[in-house]
Amino acid sequence: MENLINRKKYKEIKAFDRNTMEKFLEDIYGAGYENGMNKAMETLAEKKVHTYQELREKLLKIKGIGERKVDDILEIIMKEELYEND
Repeated sequence: MENLINRKKYKEIKAFDRNTMEKFLEDIYGAGYENGMNKAMETLAEKKVHTYQELREKLLKIKGIGERKVDDILEIIMKEELYEND
């Protein structure tokens, strides 16, 4: 992890008023959020995307989940376009 604050920046932060501190923290939060989203997207891109039929078969193997519940789950997945259509 890179150093976000050096000695000079630390002294500047100590002198921040409330509005400046809020802006500074929003910027740090935004940068962290963006980095996290980018990492999540990279991770998802590396994973195998299952076809509709593969997802259906795997979900039906789960004890306690029947066809009706699988259909509900797959309907949500289809709306969000989280699979590759076969």
